[in-house]
Amino acid sequence: MGGGMEVNLTHGAVAAISRMVQGLRPVLQLAEAPRPTWIVGGHTELYGLLLSDGVHSQKGMLATSLNGLVQAGLLRGGSVVRVLDYICNNSVENPR
Repeated sequence: MGGGMEVNLTHGAVAAISRMVQGLRPVLQLAEAPRPTWIVGGHTELYGLLLSDGVHSQKGMLATSLNGLVQAGLLRGGSVVRVLDYICNNSVENPR
């Protein structure tokens, strides 16, 4: 037995976020470990996230004010988080 705690993820949250529904505070899971994506101004890392509601997943970026959670090992693949604030950009990269 893993001794893990069962957590209810917010069903349909990824779709709701992509529709820019306001006022959500969904519980999501990091589907993989946060990855540094680039450095801002030569010193601040931006971490890319893959968040899942248990059915669908959505890429995102961690607010730089929360970088310490990644650096301390508190936020990693499999972590369950409650998203308190988000901005959704539905632009398409390299449309064909």
